[in-house]
Formats: sequence, C-alpha cells, structure tokens
Amino acid sequence: MTSKQGHFSDLTEVRGTSLTRTAADMLYSRYEYAASLSKGKKVLEIACGSGVGLGMVCAEAAQTIGGDIELPLLKQAKRHYLGRVPLVCFDAQEIPFADHSIDMVLFFEASYYLRDFEQALNEIARVLKRPGMAVLVNANPDNTAFVPSPHSVRYYSAGELQSALESRHFKVKIEGAFKTDVPGPKKFVLSVLRRLAIKLDMIPKTLRGRARIKKLFFRDFITTPAELFSGFAERVERVPWSSEEVDSHRIIYTTGLIGENSSHPQSARIRAGGTRISL
Repeated sequence: MTSKQGHFSDLTEVRGTSLTRTAADMLYSRYEYAASLSKGKKVLEIACGSGVGLGMVCAEAAQTIGGDIELPLLKQAKRHYLGRVPLVCFDAQEIPFADHSIDMVLFFEASYYLRDFEQALNEIARVLKRPGMAVLVNANPDNTAFVPSPHSVRYYSAGELQSALESRHFKVKIEGAFKTDVPGPKKFVLSVLRRLAIKLDMIPKTLRGRARIKKLFFRDFITTPAELFSGFAERVERVPWSSEEVDSHRIIYTTGLIGENSSHPQSARIRAGGTRISL
C-alpha cells in the first residue's frame, strides 16, 4: 500500500473519543452536509474510519458504502452497523468499483495522507456516474490555527483543490467554515507559536494525546458516539470562499459536479473487489 496504513486508528474519531465543542461541530457539520446531498443516491465514503458518519448518510441515501484502508477501523464499523452498511477495505488510490458505478463520493479529512492524491482523484472521477458528485472536506493549510496531522504527506490549499478537480472536468464550488476571528497582532503571535511547536515536535501525535492537552484550556468536551445522530452537535453553515480571506477559515468544503459527457482520466486497473468485510 502506498498510504500510511497502520497509523490511522489513533487519528480517527472513534466511539469514546473526547472532542472539544468545536471539533464536534466540525465532525457533525460535514456529515450533515453529506446527508443533505445524498437523497436517493448510491454513496461511497472513502476513508470512513470506524463509520461514525455513515448512519447519517445512510438515512437519506439509496445505498451507502463505507471504505477504508484500516481493517481494525472497519471491524469497529462492522460490529456497530451489523450489515446495515456494506464495508470494503481498499486504498483510495485504487478504488475497487467499476467505472461510473457511484453517484456520490465523500472524502473527509484524509486526502493529505495519500502518497498520490492526484491518482485518487483520477479514481474518484472514474467510478462516478455522469452526472456525479464528489465532496471533499479538509483542513485549510493557510489558516492561522492550522496544525498538520501526524503522518500527513501534503495538504492542498483551496485553490489547488479547485484546480485539481477542474482539470478532471468537475464544476467546482469552494466554501469555507469555522472562521477564526483573531486580531492582527495576536493572530501573528499564535501563528509563530504554532509553527515553533510543530518544528520542535511538541504536538501530540494521537487524538487522545491532543485531548489531554486541550483539557488544560477547555472544559466542555463531548464524547464521540459509534454513530452520529441528529442534534449531536451544532451545524455550522458554510460560506462562499473569498480570495481575500484565505487564512480565515479553518475548514475547506470542496464540492465537485462532473457532467454527463465527461470522460475519466486513465487510472490503475481495478482490483477484484478489494477485501470485503460485509456485503
């Protein structure tokens, strides 16, 4: 595998993970958005982890499929969903589904772990029906509060995400969410301190480790359930992306629609269905 298999269990929101109120809102908001787009569609979530958001999508979609490279995470999802959602173990750079077989692909907070994100986009374009939709949600690397995840390879900016999808014939909408309202001088100081902490390797490398640090500064924590439910957290609305505020929003929402006459790029040969966990 070209992805960093074996590292993700400690970096994924699984049942029992302690989240700050903001982190819970981020998690809930992206799946609420996905669910709002899923009605009547066949939806594939790439890098679904333990599947905490699959239930919200499944409630609206005609069919929902979860996929991840981490078998232990998929086994957690299997124990919870008990066959409600098909689960497949695969690498995002080689998706084991036929051409034009999926209505919508979700790819949340994981693209930066891939050695070849461009190839994953080729695969997404290949498996999507025409018309089809891809929804990507990622941290904004230009934001003052940005801290890279351990084992990450590369974060794409909003402009780079837009260009990458448009080169594959997607019509792209970029939106931002979770604006950081910090005054100028304080914003600069926080940015310098974060860069220094990253350079000195002072950032904990697991969600549990980060939660312990955050508990020194925050009191209001929420425990992640095995499956998100309506009202778990607050939905934060997205706003149109502004070139004047590239550093203001913590989260980038990228929604791409590929048209009926679009061809797909050349991709890797499809493997025979990946490792099936349940069908």
